[in-house]
Amino acid sequence: SNANHLIALETIETTLNECRAAADDAISACDLVLPTITPPLFLAFPVPARRQLMSLFLDRLCRMGAVRDAANVHSCFMKFPLDGADVLHELQRPSGLLSAPEESSPRKGRAKRRRVSGGGADTPSTSWQRAVVLMELLQSGEQLTNTHILMPHLFRLLAMSIEADEDTFESGEYTKQLILSGIHALCHTGSSAKQAKPGLLKAEDFNVESVVRCVRASSNPQTHHHALLLLATAANMFPDRVLHNVMAIFTFMGANLLRMDDSYSFDVIQRTIQTVIPALVQAGSVSSGSKAPEALAVQEHFLPIVVAVLRVFADAWPHMPVHRTQPVFEQLISTLGAEGFLHYMLKLLVERYIMQPGVSASSSLPSMSGSMPASVASSPTREGGADFPLSMCELDCPVRLCLHFDITVQLKTLHKLVEYVSALPATKPDTGIKGKLKKDPKQLPLFDVSTQTEKHLQLYKVTLLTAIADVLGSEEFVIPEVSLSPAVQAVHAQVLGLLEAVMTFANRQTRLSLKQADSNLRACLRSICAAAYRVVSVICDKLSVEVMVDVVLKLSSHKTTAIQNKALELLNAGLHRQERRPWPED
Repeated sequence: SNANHLIALETIETTLNECRAAADDAISACDLVLPTITPPLFLAFPVPARRQLMSLFLDRLCRMGAVRDAANVHSCFMKFPLDGADVLHELQRPSGLLSAPEESSPRKGRAKRRRVSGGGADTPSTSWQRAVVLMELLQSGEQLTNTHILMPHLFRLLAMSIEADEDTFESGEYTKQLILSGIHALCHTGSSAKQAKPGLLKAEDFNVESVVRCVRASSNPQTHHHALLLLATAANMFPDRVLHNVMAIFTFMGANLLRMDDSYSFDVIQRTIQTVIPALVQAGSVSSGSKAPEALAVQEHFLPIVVAVLRVFADAWPHMPVHRTQPVFEQLISTLGAEGFLHYMLKLLVERYIMQPGVSASSSLPSMSGSMPASVASSPTREGGADFPLSMCELDCPVRLCLHFDITVQLKTLHKLVEYVSALPATKPDTGIKGKLKKDPKQLPLFDVSTQTEKHLQLYKVTLLTAIADVLGSEEFVIPEVSLSPAVQAVHAQVLGLLEAVMTFANRQTRLSLKQADSNLRACLRSICAAAYRVVSVICDKLSVEVMVDVVLKLSSHKTTAIQNKALELLNAGLHRQERRPWPED
């Protein structure tokens, strides 16, 4: 009956009050009564009495401090089989944290709570203490039901914790971490098979902006980790919600986590890549039933976002621990899809390489007119103020990244790089009267000719061709012998296409250099031509005589006479090299 319930509540309240005065070496009333408050007994109370009992425990937990029985009271409370509505009722009670209307701002809510005094009302600090205990209860998860109704309200708490003054409550960062962990636990509980119905957690209830704000507003690494892990989970459940904030997420990673050398940060980076990147790819992928114009529109909208994410990692490259660089880049490109995105990463890494102070000055290209861009002059340095050592930032990173993948992916990627170099202007276009180059609105945010000097444009081309030659000349790059296998024949066709593209580019550069009046620019064009022919030479060195003859026969029918003649020269040089090689013993 209600009278019995009231007597039981009064007894429990009296017991909890006596916990304060108990001596350290004495048996207190809590020692005797708390073991009897079991989950079945808690469920025997009606809902109002159950909530009153929960409030009694919270009151004592917030006021007991370091009393010996505090741990027992806390342990007893954590076993209560609560409903999400019970937790929400506690948060929304008068003078509770969520007692203010939802449309009111956190600052107004704080002002209202400061005006509440007397009558036993909770202070802001006490209200946050009660919330902390409830968040700790949420992390256990097993004794809670209908937790999905708490999701939007926890995000309100997160926003309030971000806005709260430092003197409003202690351990503010710990509170944020608890709220983030509580939301994370709700995501796993709400998506598990134990919950009643699918789709209990709604996408509109998940406020990604609040999590991103928490990341930006906090300087605590643990808070950052909790927030990123929550975003990684959200990317699996609500990919569209995360995509709108994907750049803010990865920009933060590039400025903070990628520079750290601890295993926990590295694990957070990996988990973020594994979850957020697939959501990005899924949003940009075109379904098989889409029409061509619609598919093109999706891809044009999707690629700039991916390239911007890749640029974050490329810009962070000089600051990343050397032994972490390769695994991070390999996982990033593998998750995105090497066939479609490896060439973008290589272009950005080469651009980042040439933008280092000292690379341009130490290059063999002739001096060009024009000052160094501001982005070069203010190029970031390693921790401690020292410039990034050139020996650590040579082309080994992009070369090793390319060699990590299958030979068909490597050849397709290298072919795209040659096409990209060929598409760049031979010289920097004249700015004209207005002093600015017109930008193509559809152009991806890659190497921006308009913001670079003439020398950087030419150095970029030479460095890309050098990276291509280094990949082809590596011991790991092996072109298979002649075979009737379709896979081998496809590789040979790719080699022929790459060789033809490089020779066409080199022939055009040669003709341009002959027409160029400026001696410095003419020397630059010749250097680019030499780098291109080095690529051709490296390819031919990798070909067996049988494959070389087959390739030359196909190139001899090329429409350009210069390429036909060059193909015959390559065959002649290849045969001479073969003559100098020792014959294998029988």
